[in-house]
Amino acid sequence: MRKTMKKEKTQVFLLSFLLVLAAFAVMLADRFSTDGYSDYYMQLDNTNALWKLQLGRPSGAAAEVLMHWLGINTVSVQLPFTLAFMAVIAWACADLWSMVISTFQNPSRADKAMTLLFILAAFVNVSFGEMFFFSNVAIHWIGMLVFCQLALRSLFAGNRMANTVRSFCLLCVSLGFYQAAIGYFVLWGLLLAALQSDLRADKKALVRLLRVLLLGASASVFAIGLQRALESGGLIPGTARSPSLQVVFRNLLYLLTYGQWRVLVDGMHFLGLAMGLVTGLLSAALVVSCIRAKRHPGIVWLGISLSIIGYGISFAPHMFSSMIWMAPRTLFPVFSYLSVCGVWIVFLFSGQKKQGLPVVSAVVMGVFLLVNAKGIYTIGLEQIRSNAADACEAREILEHVYSYERESGRFVTSVGTVPDSAICYSHPEAPNVYMDINVRSGAVDWEVAPLLSYYSGRRFQSTEVPAEIRETYFAGKEWDCLDIEEQVILIGDTLYLGVY
Repeated sequence: MRKTMKKEKTQVFLLSFLLVLAAFAVMLADRFSTDGYSDYYMQLDNTNALWKLQLGRPSGAAAEVLMHWLGINTVSVQLPFTLAFMAVIAWACADLWSMVISTFQNPSRADKAMTLLFILAAFVNVSFGEMFFFSNVAIHWIGMLVFCQLALRSLFAGNRMANTVRSFCLLCVSLGFYQAAIGYFVLWGLLLAALQSDLRADKKALVRLLRVLLLGASASVFAIGLQRALESGGLIPGTARSPSLQVVFRNLLYLLTYGQWRVLVDGMHFLGLAMGLVTGLLSAALVVSCIRAKRHPGIVWLGISLSIIGYGISFAPHMFSSMIWMAPRTLFPVFSYLSVCGVWIVFLFSGQKKQGLPVVSAVVMGVFLLVNAKGIYTIGLEQIRSNAADACEAREILEHVYSYERESGRFVTSVGTVPDSAICYSHPEAPNVYMDINVRSGAVDWEVAPLLSYYSGRRFQSTEVPAEIRETYFAGKEWDCLDIEEQVILIGDTLYLGVY
């Protein structure tokens, strides 16, 4: 039995890797994220670790220190980390699949195939598409997923206290890479606990479910407490990760209202109403499957309760931030919620002759996967186009700088930016800008100097623009594209750049 499962798990891993590779193939090209150029120099200067600590990511800070010690700049060495991330996703798919399938009684081939389809949907989506967009921090995504999956594996390896303690430590490391992993852990943890109890709502099952929730809550409290301790000790400045109780309630109201619109109606820009439709259909299908199954008393309430808790936990990290930034990458557990609904349905109908509901649910998810694949392709292709346009503009500006230096004998060392009243955040060839995705580098002030530094091979420093310079050269001017004569002003050793 174990040999058969090991063989099947290997096959699932290989199949998952091929599917993930196909879905994210566009991400194999070298590219720069919204923070890519500044991140390149922060890694060279070894200042990235402190920034990760300020963001509440101590594991990420440790990874940055390790990369610097090894002499690896993850911005300039992207392909190996991108492929490694794909392999880790495939491993997580196979590991989840084996853990889920082991709870079935004599699963059919259809059960196994549909289960894999639903599990893949937790990863092949626009949220992970944005993670690949930020290829410069792939080491963080890898660490987050590896340690979170190991935490799940440890928790369900046995009921001994040692398993729980080990799982807690692994989960804390995972959250130290990226806090949103808490939703992934709780969702899959609740599902596995419920499946191990055959979806019963008895005392033993409730203890297993409570174990998952308490472990997730404890790790979250530890992460928040560590952040507060570092701030209180003066090791890092206070950040937007440490909100007041009033802000937490404000965030909750936002998430219950406009936040849901952004996810279910706008579909994180790339999915539109498809996100809301699939969420509604699978949630309804889960409830219907519980009603029709009539396997155990309380199964309907168990399904509804876990659905509400699981979906809600996907948004938990946003409650504890002074500024809500609902980028797709922060909401990747929402897709795990959809996967969990699908797996639940397959489990309930396993062994039955009538398979209409799980098959229809699988077809819906299959179509949704294709919609996500299109979104992933759009993100990746337009990132390449936006990077090319950024590089072209940078070189055009630098040519003007070089000409000035030859004629004046001065050497430009500083860059100051002055935006017009309505900044254009996208290039015409990459119009699908959403949150951080495909924002042109010239539109964000922290990227301009690093952008020019990267393509010139020398270091420019950012500087403030004096009021008289603003008034004389930039006041009242608006641009729709790069205008070298009007936007590039060179005085002494400083480049003053008007940002359109």
